[in-house]
Amino acid sequence: MNSNRTEILLRERKAVFVNRDGTLIDNEGKICISKKEDVTLNESIIMGLKKLYDLGYMIIVITNQSAVAKKLITETQMNEVNKYINEILSIRGLKITHFYCCIHHPSIKSCVCRKPSPYFVNKAIEAFKINRCKSWYIGTENKDKICAETAEIKFIKIKSNGNIDSALNQIINSNPESDYYNLNEETF
Repeated sequence: MNSNRTEILLRERKAVFVNRDGTLIDNEGKICISKKEDVTLNESIIMGLKKLYDLGYMIIVITNQSAVAKKLITETQMNEVNKYINEILSIRGLKITHFYCCIHHPSIKSCVCRKPSPYFVNKAIEAFKINRCKSWYIGTENKDKICAETAEIKFIKIKSNGNIDSALNQIINSNPESDYYNLNEETF
């Protein structure tokens, strides 16, 4: 197969980028998630992501974990939590392709990877040859929206610990060639 055809096929890959705390996992009443016992999956998000995963979407987590910079948790603890999340999800037939974690906090050390920067989204797009037009970003905060807009990814804002059920049809039936647009929970 020629390299142009391979590149075209690779660019057909689509992804859903998700925030971790408040989107993928419930963070209500928690300052930081430091151990697997603190992990509670957001079940309605998981069911929606499973449907998208079954349709060929890669699931990629983009998360700010400033608790590492603040020394509330270690990077090892954060990685163990992420590994545990993936273990739970794999039992349900869902796999996170990659976790991109900014471990910095602006009051301690500046960086290029902290949301709302699109650094990790762009890094994932390059690493996994993802088609921006066919991809989505799901998050709960304005910084998620800014990150998605800057990376030119369609965005869905959900309520913290909310669900994407009513947005699934929009994602599944979206026209990848359509203009960029945002969806938020008031739409559903």
